[in-house]
Amino acid sequence: LKPLTGRNPAVAGFVASDPGYRPFIDSLKGLIEPLLPRFDAEGKSYLTIAIGCTGGRHRSVAVAEELAEWLRGAGRSVTLSHRDADAAGEAGGAG
Repeated sequence: LKPLTGRNPAVAGFVASDPGYRPFIDSLKGLIEPLLPRFDAEGKSYLTIAIGCTGGRHRSVAVAEELAEWLRGAGRSVTLSHRDADAAGEAGGAG
């Protein structure tokens, strides 16, 4: 899995198989969700969320992809950039 990124389903599945992953994601969403209406009410045009890990190709990419999908599902416009994975040429992207 090393040459692949968190965009690859096998990598994302491996990352998600960690017993701490789901509680972490759920806590992260729980932190972000109540803020979104407040940003809207204040007229904010964007929110930047940065996720990082050692290497920036596996865990952080998988987490960012899941957050982006969740936000899109909530009707939010999402621009997603994987600084380190994209810089490395995105080996083993989505499939």
